[in-house]
Amino acid sequence: MIKYLSLVLLSNVLFLPSCDALTVDWSVLNWPDGSESNSYTLGTSPSDGTVTFTIDEGNANSSYSANSYIGAVPGDNTSVTLSGGTPGEESLVIAANHVTSAGFIDITISFDVPVYGVFFYIYDVDTWEGEWRDLVYDFTSENDGTSTGGPTLTPNGTDNQSTTFNGTTAVIGRNPPGGVGGDDDDIFNANPNESGGNVFVDYGSTVITELNFKWKNQDSAQNNQYIGIGATFFTVVPEASSILALLPLLAFAGSRRFRKR
Repeated sequence: MIKYLSLVLLSNVLFLPSCDALTVDWSVLNWPDGSESNSYTLGTSPSDGTVTFTIDEGNANSSYSANSYIGAVPGDNTSVTLSGGTPGEESLVIAANHVTSAGFIDITISFDVPVYGVFFYIYDVDTWEGEWRDLVYDFTSENDGTSTGGPTLTPNGTDNQSTTFNGTTAVIGRNPPGGVGGDDDDIFNANPNESGGNVFVDYGSTVITELNFKWKNQDSAQNNQYIGIGATFFTVVPEASSILALLPLLAFAGSRRFRKR
């Protein structure tokens, strides 16, 4: 009996139910137009987690405040939906008019519990010569205040490319043959509903509680720009208490077996 109990308890430790992957799906979640921070609780216990998106426009240096929307940008360009080439996809659209290359927008995604397997797409990182050249950069993450490094960044490559900025890997709109601001008419302007401006952001198995990145215009022009943050995926780290709760029972079973000998 003791041997059987020990095996049952051990199997419970080894085969604890894993937490399900959770998704921030902008086609079903609401983001009040123009708001700067919103939180969403996803899943059901034990796989629940609250994620908060914060868009800090304090350093935007824009001719009008940066704004954020789901789907089309009202009163500006109703065709801008930024689906990244996935039919029916909605994204969190961030709009700005960076009047100098010094301005930037700071984007933070935080979690109330440790998570791993975080990945998402950024849409419409591209170039229109003499008007904008999107740059997403300074990707960082942390786990309860301890730095955990940056993600793997994979640009689509059609309208953007990898670069190094501030000493870390970044993605920028592809440079036209004549150079941004030059005389060449070629542009690398991705259609918002196609994948040419996509950037895949993957934190892999790194356990994090917060990630951050910045977006700016490397062409000191004056024109409206947009990027979109697509669906965001993550998995909550199982609580250690689920395993620790079984340890006294394992110890009891072991002691009974020892006394029986």
